[in-house]
Amino acid sequence: MLEPDFFSRYDQLAKFAESLSGVATQLTTATNSLQQTQSQLAQQQAALAHNVKETKINVDRIKCVSSHWFYGNTALQPQLWLRGGTKGKISRAEAKLAKFEEERPGLEAGIAQLQSVTLPPLQSEVNRLQALSNDKAGADNERAAMRERAVKSHPSPRLQYLNSTAEEWKVMLAFEQANSSILKEVGKLCHQAHDKYNRALQDLQQANNANQAAIREHRREQREEGQDAQLAAQREAMDQQRRDRMMEQAARDADQAAGILTNAFAMVPAAVRQRYPAQCAQIGHVQVPLLSQTDFGNKMMEFFGGGAELFAEFNSGNKIRRNMAIVNQCKSVAHSQEQTVRALEAQLLRDADEARRQLQLTTQHLEAEKDQIMAALRNAMMQGFPQAAPAVPMTMMPAAPPMAMAAAYTPQMAAPPMAMAEVYTPQLAAPPMAMAEVYTPQMAAPPMATAEVYTPQMAALPMATAEAYPPMVMPAPQVAAMMPVPPMAQAPIGAAQVQQDMAMQQEVAMMGQMMGQMATVQIGAMAQMSAMVQPQMAQQAMEQGQTAAKVPPQMAALPVATAEAHPPMMMPAPP
Repeated sequence: MLEPDFFSRYDQLAKFAESLSGVATQLTTATNSLQQTQSQLAQQQAALAHNVKETKINVDRIKCVSSHWFYGNTALQPQLWLRGGTKGKISRAEAKLAKFEEERPGLEAGIAQLQSVTLPPLQSEVNRLQALSNDKAGADNERAAMRERAVKSHPSPRLQYLNSTAEEWKVMLAFEQANSSILKEVGKLCHQAHDKYNRALQDLQQANNANQAAIREHRREQREEGQDAQLAAQREAMDQQRRDRMMEQAARDADQAAGILTNAFAMVPAAVRQRYPAQCAQIGHVQVPLLSQTDFGNKMMEFFGGGAELFAEFNSGNKIRRNMAIVNQCKSVAHSQEQTVRALEAQLLRDADEARRQLQLTTQHLEAEKDQIMAALRNAMMQGFPQAAPAVPMTMMPAAPPMAMAAAYTPQMAAPPMAMAEVYTPQLAAPPMAMAEVYTPQMAAPPMATAEVYTPQMAALPMATAEAYPPMVMPAPQVAAMMPVPPMAQAPIGAAQVQQDMAMQQEVAMMGQMMGQMATVQIGAMAQMSAMVQPQMAQQAMEQGQTAAKVPPQMAALPVATAEAHPPMMMPAPP
């Protein structure tokens, strides 16, 4: 939660930093001026030191030439014969000394001016601007920390997404940069292996040339006689040795090249192979050449000489040519794999550039989102709303279905006059539904075409045929105060009708007592109260029946075409 004076402090820091926006430029200018002045002071001090040094040299020179037996003797100083001798040297030294002594006061005054007048204000100005720059940096850092704290305490989904995206791009950029440097080293090793194979090929070429020279010397030995034949035999032996030596050197170079390739491909990270499977599929195939050498049989045939020696030389030539073909193939493979590694390195560099560009773009969006969050927080603070973490939106639940509750039995107003006034007895109306539910008291039914005498009964759902309606367990209404009934049109009521009504009221009371025994204790008590109230209402109707038609409170029945009996249903007890 943000402090009440958060944005006031934030704005103060912003204004303070804005007021010091030109401090960096001023500090740079003042620093350059101070450095130039210090450079001038150093030059003046160096000039003064040179002046003091030259003054001492000239004083010593004048003293030496004036009094020394060797340097002061013109006859012994041939370099001074055409330059005025020792006197000329002394006069020149005195002129230099006078010049240096004349320059010294100016140098000393300039140094004093720089040290006491020019440098202190510049140094003070630089110190002042440096302090202001530090204050501005501190304000910027504090403001940035406040901004990050506010944004972190009120993150938006987009901010969280941008943060995770930026971290992913950072990881990818680090991955590409690290692995590209590794692949660069792998490429260098592949190039070294290629050079080794090339050197082995050159060694084999030299071995082949030496073998051809040995064959020519052997033929010359066969043609010549005497000393020439012996010399040819010696040259042939030398060529054979050089051939064998170059073949062995070629084998060593080829083995070294294979080892370099093995080490190079072992350096390729597994993560790079997983990320670039197509490019890395061609990397790692190292062909170890098994180059043939001159064996013991060739040596024996060369030792015995004659035609066997020539045959051994031809056999060695065939081996050299086979070795050259093998090394040439290995060289081509090494070159192709070097090109593959270079291409993979270039791909990593391109991906690194793309990751860097995406990271910069994501950072820009992230800063814009932080600005929007800060603006929203500022508006909320100005409007006086508490700065709390955004609440999780509440999911609206569907309305709960109605529950069965005992409805209060409230007396209603009398029904409007009808064509024929009838005495209405109270009844509990049930809605036309598949299940019986507890209904609250309703107003009297609207006037109908004809009025009939309704006897108290439990309302039944409309069905095709009317059947006897067994009693239903319904919650008993609460006792309500009787309201005065306004007089209505006079209608005589017979004694038989009154007795019938009383009998029906007693029957209803007995039914209420039976239902109360089946329900809970509370419902039973309420049913007994209803049974006690209803006979009183019937007795009051008998007393006022001679003068007015009484319409007692009732539960309005829905107008139906026909009435059917409804099977008894147990209703849940009220909570």
